[in-house]
Amino acid sequence: MNHDVKKLQIKSIIGIVIVIFVYFVFTIFSDVEKILVNFSDVMIHSYIIPITILFSITLTARSFIQKQILKQLGIEITFKQSWLIYFAGLSMLITPLGVGQTIKSYFLKKYFDISYTQSISLVLAERFYDFISIIILLWITTIFVFRDNLFTITMFSSFLILIILLFTKSKSVNTFLKQKIIKIEFFSQRISNFDELTNSIYQITKVNKMLKILPLVFIVIIIESIVIHLGIISFQINLTYFDSIQLFYSSLLLGIFSFLPGGVGITEGIFVTLMIDEGFPAPLSSSVIIFLRFITLWSVSTVGFIFTFYLLRKQSVI
Repeated sequence: MNHDVKKLQIKSIIGIVIVIFVYFVFTIFSDVEKILVNFSDVMIHSYIIPITILFSITLTARSFIQKQILKQLGIEITFKQSWLIYFAGLSMLITPLGVGQTIKSYFLKKYFDISYTQSISLVLAERFYDFISIIILLWITTIFVFRDNLFTITMFSSFLILIILLFTKSKSVNTFLKQKIIKIEFFSQRISNFDELTNSIYQITKVNKMLKILPLVFIVIIIESIVIHLGIISFQINLTYFDSIQLFYSSLLLGIFSFLPGGVGITEGIFVTLMIDEGFPAPLSSSVIIFLRFITLWSVSTVGFIFTFYLLRKQSVI
C-alpha cells in the first residue's frame, strides 16, 4: 500500500502541474492584466478573516462527521485521530470526484488495522452526502431565484442521486458491479471481500443513519456557501446570497460530473460563462472563480499534503 500512496502523490503532483498550466492559459485568455487589477482593487482584506474562520470551522466539522460515519461502520477512533486522517485526505481532493481521498483507507489500515474494503465506503459516503446537501441547497435557491438552465442541472443531479441510492439497495445491481469490478486489477488487489463493501454501503445508506448524518453535512454546506458568497461580494459584485450559491454550486456539480481532477477547467469555464450571462465581464468573473477555487480547493490540498507527509513519517500511533 505504501507503493500506492506514492503513486497517488506522484499523480497529484502531476495533476497540480497540469492545473497550473490550465490556470495559466485560463488567465491569459481572460486578460491577465485586468485580473491583476481586479485582485488589487478587491476588498479581500475586509473578508479574509471571516472567510478563514468559517472555512476552518467547516473542515473541523467534517472531521467530526467522518468520525460519526466511521462509527456507523463499527469503527471507533478518537476525534483527534479523525481530525488528522481527515486533513491528510484533503491532499487528494484534486483527484476525480475526490476519490483519491481513499488515501485515508491507508492510514486507517496502518494505525487501526481496518480493511481497505471496509473503509473505502467512508469516502463514498462523504461524497454522497455532499452531493445530496448541495442539491437540496440548489432546490432551495430555485424558490428565490429561478434560471431555466440551472434548474435543468438541479433536476439532472437529483435524478442521478436517486438512481445511485436505488442501486445501493439492489442485489442484482450489486452482483453486476461485483462481476465487473473484480476484473479491474486495481480493485481486485484491494477489495478482498466485495460483499463486505456492499454491506458497508448498504448500512450507511439506511434512512435512519442518513437522517443522523445528512443534517450535519447540510449545515456544513450552508456555512461553506456563506464563505462562497463572501468571496464573491469581496470583488464588489452585486449578487444576492442565492444568486452566488446557485451560480457556483451548479458550476461545481458540472465540474464533478466531468470526472476531471477537481473538475479543473470545467468548473471555472462554466462559472465564467454563467457570470458573463449575468452581465459581468470575463476578467472579473475569472478573478472571482480563481479566488474561490483557491479557498475551497488549492489551499486545503496544500494543507492536506502537510498532514499526509506528517502521518507517512510517523511510526507510532496517532
